[in-house]
Amino acid sequence: MQEMTLSTLFAQGQIRLSEISVFNWGSFHNLHTARIDPEGTLITGDNGAGKSTFIDGLMALLQPASKASFNVAAAQGDRSDRTLLSYMRGSFGSEHDGAGTRVKNKREKAVTTALRALYTADDGSMITLIGLFWVGQGQHSLSEVNRLYMIASRNVQLTEVLEKFADGNTRQLKQHFNPKTDARVHYFDSKFEDYQEMYRKYLFMDNKNAPALLSRA
Repeated sequence: MQEMTLSTLFAQGQIRLSEISVFNWGSFHNLHTARIDPEGTLITGDNGAGKSTFIDGLMALLQPASKASFNVAAAQGDRSDRTLLSYMRGSFGSEHDGAGTRVKNKREKAVTTALRALYTADDGSMITLIGLFWVGQGQHSLSEVNRLYMIASRNVQLTEVLEKFADGNTRQLKQHFNPKTDARVHYFDSKFEDYQEMYRKYLFMDNKNAPALLSRA
């Protein structure tokens, strides 16, 4: 009987998730990065430690905000009170302020959230997916969230992206990561469908329902 090893379990050319980074995402304030071992990584912790929050950062990169199912494991049925905006604000619980009940947020003022997923292929090539989301002070509607997606066929760190982005300076960002001089970089300002179509092509996701199925899993 043949011993099952990593090389025999996966076909040559496999592309694997190798890093997830989040910035101002839910309970994760500032920048946090987790490396994913190619042979498997177990994410464990107490209730409320942020396990689902961290994984939902990946889901927000793969699914549009209107269709993403966040924290389904802890939700009642298929319903969840977590949204892209609540993660950006770092919403936690509610309180009475005399005029009614209001949601408590870790980040009440203008906020920028950034998400990153790095994929590595067996041949050493890399693909980075990045999502930038920003909203002004006093804005509490999902429709008010600005979005910019970025795909690079190389490793791009969030620290470099955030330094050039500077709370909404998309012009400076695009001058630094310039698609005209670097064909490996692509931007998507509004149409998530175009961004999703390209990352599916890069990651060889032939089935267009694959991102939604992964989110449900």
